[in-house]
Amino acid sequence: MKGIIALMVYLFVGTVSFASEPVTETLQLEQDFKLATVKSQKFSKSQVIIFSANWCAPCVQMQETTLKDAALIGYLNQNSVNTIIDIDSEEGYKMFSKFKVNVLPTIIVTDENGNEIARKKEFLTAENFQKFVQLNSKSADLKNKNVLAANNSTSIQVANLQT
Repeated sequence: MKGIIALMVYLFVGTVSFASEPVTETLQLEQDFKLATVKSQKFSKSQVIIFSANWCAPCVQMQETTLKDAALIGYLNQNSVNTIIDIDSEEGYKMFSKFKVNVLPTIIVTDENGNEIARKKEFLTAENFQKFVQLNSKSADLKNKNVLAANNSTSIQVANLQT
């Protein structure tokens, strides 16, 4: 009798576990900054711009860990228009120069018109990334901008990349 009950519990738990596999959400990214600004205006959302390069170890780490976090992805997809700028592309270099980026990774939060509200020049964990965006997003009380959580700084100073 105990064996039958144990088997039934095992089958039930196995079935429930199989049936409730998590649905993975991916970060919605806008490839074009101008289009991102239009979407930001249309939906009255802030923009999150991440300056990155494939040779930048903290950038790669942030893309492989921070930007894969389910809670952060859900928050960003719901509350902002998101763009990752590869500074090694022609368009990326123009944006790199326009925003005067000198450290990678750099995360910039802008208003719906593309005007900078805040920037962070370092690797951020998912928790600190979300706190930074929440504190500096369009809906945030901007008087509280200076209450950012302390976090470990991992960044790469970028030399002047004039070609």
